[in-house]
Amino acid sequence: VRSFRSGKVVTPGWIHAAVAAICISGGWLAPAHAGTKNCGTQRTLKAYQCLRNSLLQGAAQPWHDQAIAVWIDDPDIMRKVRAAPVTASDIPDGGMWGRVREYFGWDEVAGSRDNNKYFYFMRYGDFSQVFREVLARDLVQFPELALKNEDRGNYLAWQWGYVAEGAAIAFVRTGDRWYADALLESFDKVLALRDTELGIVDDFHGRKMNAWSSGRFRHYKRVAHATLAGRMVRPITQLLLDLQSDPSLKAAYRDKIERYTGIIKNILLEFESDYKPIPGSDLGYYRIPGTDDLEPMNHVHEVALSFLNVYRITGEEFYLKRAEDIAEVFFESVNTKESGALCWPYQPKWQYKGVAPRHMEPVWKTPVTVYFIDEIAQVSARYKSRNLAGLSLTLKDEILLPGYEVRKWMCSDRGSIRGGDKYASRMAGIAGWMVIQDIEPRVVDWMADFIAARPDMFSKGWFGRTGTYRMYAHLIKPAPAVK
Repeated sequence: VRSFRSGKVVTPGWIHAAVAAICISGGWLAPAHAGTKNCGTQRTLKAYQCLRNSLLQGAAQPWHDQAIAVWIDDPDIMRKVRAAPVTASDIPDGGMWGRVREYFGWDEVAGSRDNNKYFYFMRYGDFSQVFREVLARDLVQFPELALKNEDRGNYLAWQWGYVAEGAAIAFVRTGDRWYADALLESFDKVLALRDTELGIVDDFHGRKMNAWSSGRFRHYKRVAHATLAGRMVRPITQLLLDLQSDPSLKAAYRDKIERYTGIIKNILLEFESDYKPIPGSDLGYYRIPGTDDLEPMNHVHEVALSFLNVYRITGEEFYLKRAEDIAEVFFESVNTKESGALCWPYQPKWQYKGVAPRHMEPVWKTPVTVYFIDEIAQVSARYKSRNLAGLSLTLKDEILLPGYEVRKWMCSDRGSIRGGDKYASRMAGIAGWMVIQDIEPRVVDWMADFIAARPDMFSKGWFGRTGTYRMYAHLIKPAPAVK
């Protein structure tokens, strides 16, 4: 299987020279010495680009021998892992890291502290332990915090959901059962927060939903959304599929695979009343609760991925057919540019009633669509012939811009995102494009460079938002292949 389940090791060209640009307390790391190759000492993007290009010259060290830059906001984790910053004695005088030390002053880069926030340049093995400890913390704390949050469904979907996705990816890359067991244990706590368990009546559906409702939506007090349910169960379906794909794990986890798959099927089917025919089409689609508006495509693709994975686990054709119909709505709505790049609107084309959409998809929402389309092209005979190479062009030409700028809406010239923009912090979501590294290996470089080069948007580096956890998970060293 392609995508992250391939376990493919991709060696990014940036080799973490970009740690020079990850910031502390919202600012650039200040160089302590004069510039290399006349890059200067200013804390500017131009100086960063100059230094990066200099460091990349002739660098050929393998990815897993490098140090990695991590911002940790929990000193207890660092004490538990006992991870020490890489010291100057570990860095050769010549070559790439020698130039980092010369340019920035090693003591300044190695470790800093500000308000109990720690920036570490650590060995790769230490990083894997840290990532595991971060997941251990968050898989426990987010369900506990959600119990106290009236907007429970949204909170779980957009906080816990990303943590769960990181754990699922980390499991398949490492084969470490801890990730699987910790995620399923956490999911049990999330299941206990369903409306049926808490006795909450959904104001729109008029019953206790076998799902998670959120606070006020339009004129409703509490509403459960198919989107939020899909966001929460999708990482679990990924995990169950991977467990079933390994004969030894399938035997060990058979009861759990059957139990959780049954629970997830019932959750997905809870929203059948929201899935209605599209007028003028033989297709159906989910509606925004309380309206006749078609749900945004990225929302529905979260649900569709769950349907697709349930089909792969059970072989039940109903779930494949639902995923295929949702994919057909996408392909009916997508536009292929002369360059080959794929562009699509926020909602299906029928929503716009023949009028060109004012906005295309917001770029931070695009990765789930990319993941769904890549996955269904591997499973469905209807879509296996689709050429998805244009997705690489979409990211390179229609989302990312020169100088580490990024569009606000894909395939649109209606502005780029800058630090201070109300949507800036959401841009961590584009790290999800790393799922197409089988189509475009350079995507690892592009994502890592972008996040490192924009401290105005990512003032805490990669661990600043849970949306970036999946990026770190993709970079965990895969388990050795069994010969």
